Amino acid sequence: MKIKEILIFLALFLMTVVTFASSTHPGNLTFPDGTHITIKDNQEVTVYQKNQMISQSWFGTNGFDYWQSVHFVQQLQKAVKNGNKQAIANMIQYPLTINGSPKRIIKNKAEFLKSYTHIFSLDVQKTITSLNPYVLFCNSEGVSFANGLMWITNSINNASDFKIWVINL
Repeated sequence: MKIKEILIFLALFLMTVVTFASSTHPGNLTFPDGTHITIKDNQEVTVYQKNQMISQSWFGTNGFDYWQSVHFVQQLQKAVKNGNKQAIANMIQYPLTINGSPKRIIKNKAEFLKSYTHIFSLDVQKTITSLNPYVLFCNSEGVSFANGLMWITNSINNASDFKIWVINL
Protein backbone atom coordinates (compact mmCIF):
# COMPACT_ATOMS: atom_id res chain seq x y z
CA MET A 1 0.00 0.00 0.00
CA LYS A 2 2.74 2.45 0.86
CA ILE A 3 4.49 1.90 -2.48
CA LYS A 4 1.24 2.54 -4.34
CA GLU A 5 0.69 5.80 -2.39
CA ILE A 6 4.25 6.89 -3.10
CA LEU A 7 3.85 6.18 -6.81
CA ILE A 8 0.59 8.13 -6.94
CA PHE A 9 2.22 11.02 -5.10
CA LEU A 10 5.19 11.00 -7.51
CA ALA A 11 2.91 10.88 -10.55
CA LEU A 12 0.87 13.84 -9.28
CA PHE A 13 4.05 15.73 -8.39
CA LEU A 14 5.54 15.20 -11.86
CA MET A 15 2.30 16.28 -13.55
CA THR A 16 2.35 19.47 -11.47
CA VAL A 17 5.98 20.21 -12.35
CA VAL A 18 5.39 19.65 -16.08
CA THR A 19 2.25 21.81 -16.03
CA PHE A 20 4.04 24.58 -14.11
CA ALA A 21 7.04 24.55 -16.46
CA SER A 22 4.93 24.73 -19.60
CA SER A 23 2.65 27.47 -18.23
CA THR A 24 5.56 29.49 -16.86
CA HIS A 25 7.37 29.70 -20.18
CA PRO A 26 4.85 29.56 -22.98
CA GLY A 27 5.94 29.66 -26.61
CA ASN A 28 3.35 32.26 -27.60
CA LEU A 29 2.09 35.31 -25.77
CA THR A 30 -0.82 37.50 -26.87
CA PHE A 31 -1.80 40.75 -25.18
CA PRO A 32 -5.03 42.81 -25.26
CA ASP A 33 -3.38 45.57 -27.33
CA GLY A 34 -2.82 43.09 -30.15
CA THR A 35 0.86 42.48 -29.44
CA HIS A 36 1.83 38.89 -30.12
CA ILE A 37 5.18 37.34 -29.19
CA THR A 38 6.55 33.99 -30.28
CA ILE A 39 9.36 32.41 -28.29
CA LYS A 40 11.29 29.44 -29.67
CA ASP A 41 13.58 27.55 -27.30
CA ASN A 42 14.06 30.64 -25.08
CA GLN A 43 16.25 32.01 -27.85
CA GLU A 44 14.43 33.32 -30.91
CA VAL A 45 11.88 35.96 -29.93
CA THR A 46 9.68 37.63 -32.52
CA VAL A 47 7.37 40.53 -31.65
CA TYR A 48 4.32 41.37 -33.76
CA GLN A 49 2.06 44.38 -33.40
CA LYS A 50 -1.09 44.64 -35.48
CA ASN A 51 -0.02 41.47 -37.32
CA GLN A 52 3.26 43.05 -38.49
CA MET A 53 6.65 41.88 -37.26
CA ILE A 54 8.36 44.73 -35.44
CA SER A 55 11.42 42.90 -34.12
CA GLN A 56 13.19 39.59 -34.08
CA SER A 57 15.93 38.77 -31.59
CA TRP A 58 18.17 35.83 -30.77
CA PHE A 59 18.67 35.92 -27.01
CA GLY A 60 20.59 32.68 -26.52
CA THR A 61 22.94 33.32 -29.44
CA ASN A 62 23.84 36.67 -27.91
CA GLY A 63 24.37 35.21 -24.43
CA PHE A 64 21.11 36.31 -22.82
CA ASP A 65 18.11 34.52 -21.37
CA TYR A 66 14.73 35.91 -22.47
CA TRP A 67 12.85 35.01 -19.30
CA GLN A 68 15.56 36.41 -17.01
CA SER A 69 15.47 39.61 -19.07
CA VAL A 70 11.69 39.85 -18.65
CA HIS A 71 12.08 39.27 -14.90
CA PHE A 72 14.68 42.06 -14.66
CA VAL A 73 12.39 44.55 -16.42
CA GLN A 74 9.50 43.55 -14.11
CA GLN A 75 11.74 44.13 -11.07
CA LEU A 76 12.73 47.54 -12.45
CA GLN A 77 9.06 48.41 -13.00
CA LYS A 78 8.28 47.44 -9.41
CA ALA A 79 11.17 49.53 -8.04
CA VAL A 80 10.15 52.56 -10.13
CA LYS A 81 6.47 52.24 -9.09
CA ASN A 82 7.53 52.07 -5.43
CA GLY A 83 10.00 54.95 -5.77
CA ASN A 84 12.78 52.67 -4.54
CA LYS A 85 15.83 54.63 -5.69
CA GLN A 86 18.25 52.35 -3.81
CA ALA A 87 16.93 49.25 -5.58
CA ILE A 88 17.21 51.02 -8.94
CA ALA A 89 20.75 52.18 -8.11
CA ASN A 90 21.64 48.53 -7.41
CA MET A 91 20.36 47.60 -10.88
CA ILE A 92 22.95 49.84 -12.57
CA GLN A 93 26.34 48.86 -13.95
CA TYR A 94 28.77 51.69 -13.27
CA PRO A 95 29.98 53.68 -15.03
CA LEU A 96 26.53 54.29 -16.54
CA THR A 97 26.27 56.05 -19.90
CA ILE A 98 23.48 58.60 -20.25
CA ASN A 99 22.96 59.54 -23.89
CA GLY A 100 21.16 62.81 -24.11
CA SER A 101 21.84 66.48 -24.17
CA PRO A 102 24.40 66.58 -22.73
CA LYS A 103 25.88 63.08 -22.75
CA ARG A 104 26.97 62.07 -19.26
CA ILE A 105 28.83 59.29 -17.55
CA ILE A 106 27.57 58.43 -14.06
CA LYS A 107 30.59 57.05 -12.22
CA ASN A 108 29.05 55.48 -9.13
CA LYS A 109 25.95 54.84 -7.06
CA ALA A 110 26.25 58.08 -5.08
CA GLU A 111 26.38 60.14 -8.27
CA PHE A 112 23.40 58.21 -9.68
CA LEU A 113 21.30 58.87 -6.57
CA LYS A 114 22.21 62.56 -6.71
CA SER A 115 21.13 62.69 -10.39
CA TYR A 116 18.11 60.39 -10.01
CA THR A 117 15.36 62.97 -10.66
CA HIS A 118 17.12 64.17 -13.81
CA ILE A 119 17.65 60.65 -15.16
CA PHE A 120 14.35 59.14 -13.99
CA SER A 121 12.09 62.07 -14.81
CA LEU A 122 8.33 61.63 -14.47
CA ASP A 123 8.14 60.89 -18.23
CA VAL A 124 10.81 58.19 -17.94
CA GLN A 125 9.09 56.72 -14.89
CA LYS A 126 5.75 56.66 -16.72
CA THR A 127 7.35 55.00 -19.76
CA ILE A 128 8.96 52.29 -17.63
CA THR A 129 5.91 51.53 -15.52
CA SER A 130 3.53 51.40 -18.49
CA LEU A 131 5.64 49.33 -20.89
CA ASN A 132 5.02 45.70 -21.69
CA PRO A 133 7.99 43.90 -20.06
CA TYR A 134 7.76 41.08 -22.61
CA VAL A 135 8.49 43.35 -25.58
CA LEU A 136 12.27 43.23 -25.63
CA PHE A 137 14.95 43.48 -28.29
CA CYS A 138 18.31 41.75 -28.07
CA ASN A 139 21.58 41.92 -29.99
CA SER A 140 25.24 41.43 -29.15
CA GLU A 141 25.25 44.74 -27.23
CA GLY A 142 22.56 43.68 -24.79
CA VAL A 143 18.80 43.76 -24.28
CA SER A 144 16.77 46.93 -24.82
CA PHE A 145 13.26 47.90 -23.87
CA ALA A 146 10.96 50.89 -24.14
CA ASN A 147 12.05 51.44 -27.76
CA GLY A 148 15.71 51.68 -26.80
CA LEU A 149 15.26 53.90 -23.74
CA MET A 150 17.39 51.52 -21.68
CA TRP A 151 19.87 48.78 -22.41
CA ILE A 152 20.74 46.01 -20.00
CA THR A 153 23.61 43.57 -20.05
CA ASN A 154 24.88 40.69 -17.98
CA SER A 155 26.77 41.68 -14.86
CA ILE A 156 30.53 41.29 -15.17
CA ASN A 157 30.56 38.90 -12.20
CA ASN A 158 27.39 36.88 -12.88
CA ALA A 159 25.89 36.03 -16.29
CA SER A 160 22.37 35.72 -14.84
CA ASP A 161 22.56 39.08 -13.03
CA PHE A 162 21.45 41.89 -15.33
CA LYS A 163 22.42 45.54 -15.01
CA ILE A 164 21.37 48.72 -16.83
CA TRP A 165 24.41 50.10 -18.65
CA VAL A 166 22.96 52.71 -21.06
CA ILE A 167 20.03 55.11 -20.78
CA ASN A 168 18.98 57.10 -23.85
CA LEU A 169 17.12 60.23 -22.81
